[in-house]
Amino acid sequence: MRDRSYGDMRKKIVVADENRLIQNMLSRFLVKFGYDVICVDRGDEAYKIIMSLIDAKMSPAAIICDLDMPDCNGLELVRSLIADCIDIPTVLMTDENHHEDIEELSRKITLKRVQKPVEISDIIDFIKEYD
Repeated sequence: MRDRSYGDMRKKIVVADENRLIQNMLSRFLVKFGYDVICVDRGDEAYKIIMSLIDAKMSPAAIICDLDMPDCNGLELVRSLIADCIDIPTVLMTDENHHEDIEELSRKITLKRVQKPVEISDIIDFIKEYD
């Protein structure tokens, strides 16, 4: 796995969700906890941003993504990160049952599944545990 300890640059969090209300809610809370938040609508956009942050030695502290997104869903995003040997703490938000898929992936990457509607405190606790 790639090292993600690039000084204090771990303060960025990438939020990937097609729902702007969820993006705004998460962003507001995360900013209050001192994080810079980058919001995108799709998993493929999140992947590009994550890779460019890593290339710039500013690996994100965490990724928060919806499981169900157009073009590249949360599972595909996590699988792409695993394929590139990247282990960034990731929260998968879902209102569906994908327990087997998520359990398998959680053996390969730091991963937490949260059920929608999300409890922001669960997300914050998970991020702080690894930040």
